[in-house]
Amino acid sequence: MKTKRSAVADKKKCSKCGKELDKRTKSGLCHRDMMIKKNKDPAFIKKVSAGVKKSYIDNPELREQSSKIGKTFGFGSDIHRAAQERNGNWRTQDKITDFEKYTEIVRGITDKNYQENFYEIPNAKKRGKEFHLDHKVSIAYGFENNIPTYIIGHHKNLEVIHHSLNEGKHTNNSITIDELLLEIDR
Repeated sequence: MKTKRSAVADKKKCSKCGKELDKRTKSGLCHRDMMIKKNKDPAFIKKVSAGVKKSYIDNPELREQSSKIGKTFGFGSDIHRAAQERNGNWRTQDKITDFEKYTEIVRGITDKNYQENFYEIPNAKKRGKEFHLDHKVSIAYGFENNIPTYIIGHHKNLEVIHHSLNEGKHTNNSITIDELLLEIDR
């Protein structure tokens, strides 16, 4: 006499979470775990992101809407700043010193000039833990003497030197402001 197999024994279960699977599922994974696996696949990510980029580029209304939302609520907006200050993540504008504001602007200009003029900066390829990017005329000197930020952040004012020299130099200058201005004019 043949025995019938129970219906419970025929049910497949997900190999990750143990959830009961549909009879048609061949992968051995539930839909959720299958999507997680698929979303980690680099080829799938590349395909999806290319489609998203194309739809964004081809749709000026979407770009305009995104821009409007970004300006209203996004990073750098007054609403975003107020929320960050209220939550204690950022200091309020009145507590940030003029020197800190000056330094932030100079560093932004410096980063841009470092990238754009990489091959004109001495030893630029060596930059890392051992070699630091240095301002020949220091940021502190520029602030104290009201030198425009674009001059202090200029690529002719940058050099990559050994960290011990940079830390020993502190806020001293390795060239005068007149020498820097002559160098920039060349």
